[in-house]
Amino acid sequence: MTLDSLINYRLHNQLLTRKPFNTIEETVEWMGALQAQDYPAAKWALSTRWKDCTNSQIEETVNKGTIVRTWALRGTLHLVTTKDIGWMIDLLKPGALSRSKSHFKSLELTDTVLAKAEKIMEHLMTDGIQVSRKDLFAELEKNHISTKSLRGIHILYWASFQKIICHGAMNEKQFTYRLLSPLLQDQTSLTKEECLAELAKRYFFSHGPATLADFVWWSGLNLTDAKKGLEIVKPLLASQVINTETYWFQPDLPAIENNKNSLFLVAAFDQYFLGYRNRELVIEKSFMPKVATVNGIFNPLILFNGGVIGTWKRALKKDKVIVELNPFSVLTMQQKELIQVEATKYGKHLEVNVEVIF
Repeated sequence: MTLDSLINYRLHNQLLTRKPFNTIEETVEWMGALQAQDYPAAKWALSTRWKDCTNSQIEETVNKGTIVRTWALRGTLHLVTTKDIGWMIDLLKPGALSRSKSHFKSLELTDTVLAKAEKIMEHLMTDGIQVSRKDLFAELEKNHISTKSLRGIHILYWASFQKIICHGAMNEKQFTYRLLSPLLQDQTSLTKEECLAELAKRYFFSHGPATLADFVWWSGLNLTDAKKGLEIVKPLLASQVINTETYWFQPDLPAIENNKNSLFLVAAFDQYFLGYRNRELVIEKSFMPKVATVNGIFNPLILFNGGVIGTWKRALKKDKVIVELNPFSVLTMQQKELIQVEATKYGKHLEVNVEVIF
């Protein structure tokens, strides 16, 4: 396997060059999880992988509760299917809460305080009621639990890893929260080994070819657990050594022609870039500061033949969205034409007209 074919297979497995699934839920399940602290970006990342679906279609799926937005991998907000979030939280919870232990201690969020907060949230959101963060924090304050100095967000983080809450429907431009437990009915518990194996399989099938180091980064697991997960699923995987690194991936991949002249406008925090520890396979090192900022922001990318050739940003206006480009070098006429096609898809996703500024 050459580096070019590795990139082609990643485009294939990441669903950028094919759309095999019939539902949004199947697409999210295949990917394992989609990073979603930037919610509009997460919805665009999903749209590029499932039949160019609209923002409204994804909102409807989240609203009905078959996919949820909650803290998951690396303690970061993700979109995950409801059928997966239970076992995924069981696996990730010990590491996530252990890493936050010192913060909870400094904020004086004791077990007693958190238990009281749990009862308040369960009472407030009973019978399917969804509440805004503002109203939730107000209720905690009314019951003498301070939400100041980041205490509130840490309470939400803790509650998500206890499988108490997740994000609910959008109320205008505000996120709401709802109880997660009613969405988790009749789910079978998995052992830790089964969870590790399932997460490893999802990752290497959807993100492969990828290395163990890539899996450690994406999952947030410690090296011991990540190795264990990979060992369990090795019989299900194929591998290739490229430049001394072992890459794992789904076996029996179809022969794929070189994705010559393929171009995508991928989302901020997209899995194609963020889902790997080593990103220098698809970008020149000198351009990294333009893509990933020092404060952890990953900009939307222009991909050409699987490589990063620039970034882009959007500006929402009353009747249109403006797509402004920041290429690393002068774009060819063909690239401009392909960008216009992709930008039109983005406008359809948002259900508005689009204007591209080259």
